[in-house]
Amino acid sequence: QLCFSDNLYKSVSASASMCFRFIPNNSANSFYLFVILLLYLLSSFRLTGSIQSLCQCTRLRKLTLSYNKINQEIPSAISQLTRLNILYLDNNNLSGLVPVEIGVLTHLQFLNFSNNNLFGKNPEEFSNLINLQICLLSHNYIIGPAPRNISNLKKLK
Repeated sequence: QLCFSDNLYKSVSASASMCFRFIPNNSANSFYLFVILLLYLLSSFRLTGSIQSLCQCTRLRKLTLSYNKINQEIPSAISQLTRLNILYLDNNNLSGLVPVEIGVLTHLQFLNFSNNNLFGKNPEEFSNLINLQICLLSHNYIIGPAPRNISNLKKLK
């Protein structure tokens, strides 16, 4: 669960309510659209906690939580976000290993885990991310060579 201070809560709540007014009440996707707008507003809000609950939002295509204070491991449940194109979790306090489950996110084009406290080796499963164009992992404690089948990533720049 993500947590943030009262002042930030009021700011996010006000922004979210303002955005929610623009979504038609009769829309079957209104809650989904609301979640997308809210997540867009959440970068740089000094959020803390885990992203575990967001892994239930399986229709997400973009998850940007950069410049917060998320201080847990990247959950293996990240594999439920199979529609993700963009995953930015940079500049947080993430720790632990990059989960091997990241390899099922085959729609992923942009990945940024830089400036965290991740450690260990790059999972071999990175080579399954055939649509990956940008992968930023700098300023972590990740060691070792690139995955053996990195040549599978033809779009990687």
